[in-house]
Amino acid sequence: MGIGMLSFQPAVNFTSGVQQMGWLSASTQVASSSAPEAAPSEAFVSQDSICLLSGSESPQETSLLSPDIASGKFVSPQESVGGALQPQETGAGSEVKATELQELPEDATDAQTAAYCNGIALSDRPFEERAELITAALSKAVAKTTDTPNPEWVKASPQQLRLYVEETLDHTDGVRAIGQLRGEDFTTHDLEPKTGKFEPRIAQYLALPGREDSVKWAIKEHNASPHHDLWHNPSASKEELAESATDIVNAWRMERRVYQKPPWGWDRIASVINEQFQSNEISVAQRDALYEAIPYQQEYEAGKA
Repeated sequence: MGIGMLSFQPAVNFTSGVQQMGWLSASTQVASSSAPEAAPSEAFVSQDSICLLSGSESPQETSLLSPDIASGKFVSPQESVGGALQPQETGAGSEVKATELQELPEDATDAQTAAYCNGIALSDRPFEERAELITAALSKAVAKTTDTPNPEWVKASPQQLRLYVEETLDHTDGVRAIGQLRGEDFTTHDLEPKTGKFEPRIAQYLALPGREDSVKWAIKEHNASPHHDLWHNPSASKEELAESATDIVNAWRMERRVYQKPPWGWDRIASVINEQFQSNEISVAQRDALYEAIPYQQEYEAGKA
């Protein structure tokens, strides 16, 4: 997250952030080299920025699809019955129960695997159980997928995928919770169909701790998410950038498991935002959205303590 593997690309006056989830420009990263660096392993941007939800689609319109194993088709959580996902009746943005989810068949497609993993991620199961189930399904899918621009690229190992899954769950759980604090619905953050973190074709390389061509390709694919595009929209208002900013700040504050990097301190975060604005790399709306996201992140962290 869904987290620091990107470098901002110019959009308006914005370069790109701390890679795959960090959102810093190259110049800022050099200037801050004395401080702990954010680990690039989640991605926040398009091709090197963030992964935020587009304001053009409602959570219902972009809702994840869960595999109906019996029929071999996909159904939404609201339509799913007996064996698929059953939603809690608590309104938009509520978590989806997955107590009856079945194992994927051996011949599950990449799309089925991604939908299954997304359903588990949004379920009310304990963190460790979700991580274990998703890692098992994703590892199997990654091992057999042929969806790659270069068959010779090395894929992530099951151990690397486990760290990646834990990091992604940490991030998506956090962004979703912060969205609730803000009165917003960020339910499908980083779990969007086709561009989400649990798509096998993306996860096979995004889980690798480096900046090889394979990782850059995966970042670009993930950053095709509508919410990344929104961050680079010069017409976007501070309010429209709420999820993007929440995404970035939460990533900065996360322990990056894939890259084994510690979270950033608040002083460093404030300094980076200010430097990016002073160097004309982020707009007024982007700066204000980032600053506005900070107290919500702090409230979220206080609630976890």
